[in-house]
Amino acid sequence: MILQQQTATASFFLPVAAASTAAFLGLEVARRLRPHVWPAADTARSWWPRLELGIALLVVSAIIGLGQLWSSGVLRWRWPGDWDYLAYLLGNSSSGRRCRWHSGFGARKLRVRGPVPRPDQQSVATGKVEYDVEHFRPKNRVTAWPTARVQQARTIDYADQLQRGVADGYVRLAFDPWNYGVSCKTCNSELKGDRFPILGLPDADATDRSTLDDSEVSCLLLPVGDVGPDPEDWLEWFGPVVRAKSTLTGQEALRARTVVDFFELDSRPDLLLVRCFAIEMLWAALRDEADGDPAAATRIQAATADDAVFAGCTRAFLRLYRQDLVVARQWRNRARDYAQSKEPKLMEIAHG
Repeated sequence: MILQQQTATASFFLPVAAASTAAFLGLEVARRLRPHVWPAADTARSWWPRLELGIALLVVSAIIGLGQLWSSGVLRWRWPGDWDYLAYLLGNSSSGRRCRWHSGFGARKLRVRGPVPRPDQQSVATGKVEYDVEHFRPKNRVTAWPTARVQQARTIDYADQLQRGVADGYVRLAFDPWNYGVSCKTCNSELKGDRFPILGLPDADATDRSTLDDSEVSCLLLPVGDVGPDPEDWLEWFGPVVRAKSTLTGQEALRARTVVDFFELDSRPDLLLVRCFAIEMLWAALRDEADGDPAAATRIQAATADDAVFAGCTRAFLRLYRQDLVVARQWRNRARDYAQSKEPKLMEIAHG
């Protein structure tokens, strides 16, 4: 570690100090050649402005140099408040590195598994709100989940198997594009916030997602890109109600169950209502198909496409319809009745 600190100091801090000295000398040369460039330096107490400038440059050098040591992992401390991010940005930019979000990586297309919510879709369920693009692992503090209120309300019996992520957050991932996800306002602001439950041990050292996923075993899923988990491998549907897939075992079953409980996916009236509408529209298209309507196939395809609203729900209902029309009709009737009455008991069968 001592050798690492010496190398880091020589490669990071000294170039910054040299750059600050060059800036000071440049201003001094400019003052001599063009006195009006630095009028204050020509006053009777000319050493004061020079001293003040030198101190200012020294402070900037300290922030940049220490920020580089910190962002490279040599130092293990935190700047207070927003200075955390300033040190990180300055540390990266001054060493010739560009944040990957603004480099060529940022131009790559990040494909989200499943539909990206649109404002008009969200307005149906939660009012006129847009979705968030937010950190998967929180950049600041991480608090425990479930809270006492959630544990009691949802009768969670596995809380003792969960850990929280790094208590001080994952600031090193604050600008990593693979640490971003798309979420509706309710899921992000009201339910997730600064919570990040894991099954492993918190890892404050790793800086890449794959290493963290292996060591921490996040309970939440980040379905981004081809390497992200597909929610349809983890969740199963009973009409408009979702739950952890019954074929999963061990940690996988616990992760899937946590996802449902964490975001209250099986009980939020707004989600249930929109899923009921989606099932009703798909049901109408399927019945038109049975009656020989040639245009029905296009409507069915649109209702189950990747960019459709609640595509996982509609695709599961389509499979059920093809396999068991009687059960599919029962769930369609329950969905229709729930849309009219908002009676929670209509959805209770999914928990059996």
